[in-house]
Amino acid sequence: MTSLDLIIGPIYFLLILALAWFLRPLFTDRVTKRYFIPALTLKMIAAICLGLLYQFYYVGEGGDTFGYYYGAKRIWGFFLENPVDAFRVIFWNGEFGGGIYKLVSIIPHHMDYSSFQIDRVAGFLGLFTFGNYTGIALLFAVLSFSGSWALYSALKKLYPEIHKWLAVAILFIPSVIFWGSGILKDTLTFSVLCWMIWAFMYLTIFQTKKVFSILVLVLGFLLIFSIKKYILLVFLPALVLWFYRIHIGKVRNRFIRGALTPIMLTLMVFSGYRAVIAVGEDDPKYSVENITQTVYVTAHDIRYWTGREAGSGYELGTIPETWQDMGRMFPAAVNVSLFRPYLWEVSNPLMIMLALESLIFLLIVIVVIYKNRLRLIQHFLNDPFLIFALVFTLGFAFAVGISTWNFGTLVRYKLPLMPIFGAMLAVLHWYSINQKRSHLNITQH
Repeated sequence: MTSLDLIIGPIYFLLILALAWFLRPLFTDRVTKRYFIPALTLKMIAAICLGLLYQFYYVGEGGDTFGYYYGAKRIWGFFLENPVDAFRVIFWNGEFGGGIYKLVSIIPHHMDYSSFQIDRVAGFLGLFTFGNYTGIALLFAVLSFSGSWALYSALKKLYPEIHKWLAVAILFIPSVIFWGSGILKDTLTFSVLCWMIWAFMYLTIFQTKKVFSILVLVLGFLLIFSIKKYILLVFLPALVLWFYRIHIGKVRNRFIRGALTPIMLTLMVFSGYRAVIAVGEDDPKYSVENITQTVYVTAHDIRYWTGREAGSGYELGTIPETWQDMGRMFPAAVNVSLFRPYLWEVSNPLMIMLALESLIFLLIVIVVIYKNRLRLIQHFLNDPFLIFALVFTLGFAFAVGISTWNFGTLVRYKLPLMPIFGAMLAVLHWYSINQKRSHLNITQH
């Protein structure tokens, strides 16, 4: 970041806010319009603060965000010399023919195609910001906000009575705002995943905007597949479960529904398994046979190599090497993703916010479970979204918790599960209140 950011940053900040104010009626209603501008503003402030954090707090350590910006700046340089070259790099397919190697070879991530995806997105956005870091970061924040708002609007349509709780759960979780707004892989995958859930809901539940929804699902799948395949290993089986549960719920006859349930469950398991196999076919390290080795290598690298100086590592025991080891660590891995670090584990100022947030989530879970203790299982069985949310939350929490072993990295990796986890708790809390009201109505009559 340079002095130029002090000029371009505020200009783009105000322009985006003005445009958002003008477009707000298209994306909000009387109830939700109050959250639109505040949520977007917080995202943009967070994007700027993230850049300042990497520049002044992690001095000398570099950081992913500036690595991606460096690639974007190179693309801007190509554009100034020859716009055709810039677009050749942005739409590069990974092949080195036609003289493209001379261009992409000076971009550090050209040998890491998943990271290069962020370079190309940042480079494309940089064409609208004169290659300026703050301008690109603000546009990343807008992308992140668009996904959050899409998810919020879809769930608000499904559960209109709890729009306030859903707004907090999806739009205003501090760690999601801060770590999910800058020039990072996690910002992009988080936004895309939210959009995919929106598209799935409109395609299967609301049954409108079908063509656009299919397009979003296909493009979203391709983008996440090219950046972080492991997200799909959890997301697709959970989505398949949601799909089958919706269709089982449409059968009104109990006898027919009971007869179809085992068939649907078999199809669900098979579909989910095939989805996982399909993801692993393109990259051997994500295949079912090699997933344990990938977990071991990733955890060891983050804990004892790339993240060894971070001072925020955690332990789950011995790094797992087999499926049995991973199975035994399931509760600990889920717990570390959802409820740690504990307050006594804080080792630097940045962890204080995360520890407090984790504590609040733990307290909310305890209260929600207690209030729904008599009908908790029934709520999950009766609500298809809750089934999806539970499977995705537990599956994703396990996946990132067992393979990360560093709180600083974990807070970014677990971003996709946080709004789903929060929304699940909001819906369960709503059910507990309705249950209490129903009981009061019965006793009063």
